[in-house]
Amino acid sequence: MQDKINKKLLGDYYNGPVHVQLFDDGTKTREWDEKKYGIIPEVEFPESIDIKLTNYCQGSYFNEHTNRWTICPFCHENSNPKGKHGDLDRLVELIRKSNMPIGWEMALGGGAVQMHPDLIAFLEMMWFGGYCCNMTVNYNHLRLKKSYEYIKKLIDQHLVKGLGLSVNEQNIEKFVKDESIKALGNNVVMHVIEGLVEYKTFKDAFKKCIFEYPKVLILGKKNFGRYIKEKADLKMQDEVETLKWREHIIDFLKTFRGVVSFDNLAIERLDILNRIPVKVKEDHYLGEEGSCSMYIDAVEWTYAKQSTSKLRKPIDNLTIREMFKDVYQNRKEWN
Repeated sequence: MQDKINKKLLGDYYNGPVHVQLFDDGTKTREWDEKKYGIIPEVEFPESIDIKLTNYCQGSYFNEHTNRWTICPFCHENSNPKGKHGDLDRLVELIRKSNMPIGWEMALGGGAVQMHPDLIAFLEMMWFGGYCCNMTVNYNHLRLKKSYEYIKKLIDQHLVKGLGLSVNEQNIEKFVKDESIKALGNNVVMHVIEGLVEYKTFKDAFKKCIFEYPKVLILGKKNFGRYIKEKADLKMQDEVETLKWREHIIDFLKTFRGVVSFDNLAIERLDILNRIPVKVKEDHYLGEEGSCSMYIDAVEWTYAKQSTSKLRKPIDNLTIREMFKDVYQNRKEWN
């Protein structure tokens, strides 16, 4: 309770039987009568949505063989320099008519989301609505002075609450020693994909970490989008690395001084739920994909259970609540 007192409350609402509170350090609490509603209660709307704002990306991966920047070979969104931007005016109208509560969250991505020409106008509209926008950017983009200053401005103006920075095998060590990240506040989270970054590289990087309380989100490797075309021998190598992650990650959690979270794919691939204390699972596991989240592609104007779903449905004139009802009721079969 003392922790709650020292934090600023950004959202306080009910989603069906679930009392949700969101705080300014990124912490979210969900409380309900488990005896009455079960371990994972049925809710009325998604508490967070992954939204793809753009499919444009000028390239963020340094190819050591060609000695030049290129598109990421493992991008599951297939983003590229010819990718299109989503219509954010249309997205604003969708959110308005969906009557979402103050403190409702969205995770904005792409593509290079910071390159969308209408991003600031969209974020300002969301701020006026009382919504919390988090954004994911490739760390290599942040290292460009112009991009860094732009993103810092969004954070300083409270238009972006949380910033996810995607790292890879090449730049993770630079990330943990980057003094400039400290100026972006306490809600910066390293995003790392298991298997695509060697476990030893990941572990050793934190021996040199300058951050007092680092935050890390471990993502499952997505066999989707551009990664499907990756060569078989490289995929096999990645799977060998995943086995190393699975073997050692629980021991890493026991000694790590910061915060580690996982997306559902990483939870599955690294067998997390079967190896953590029951109390930890009860307190922190938010449920399977589609139980309180969903995905919107604002470029193609479709919705799905998650970003790797093959099944995409047109949004048409549906509200977010109507789309989520479809996702929730069909989440077991949704591929």
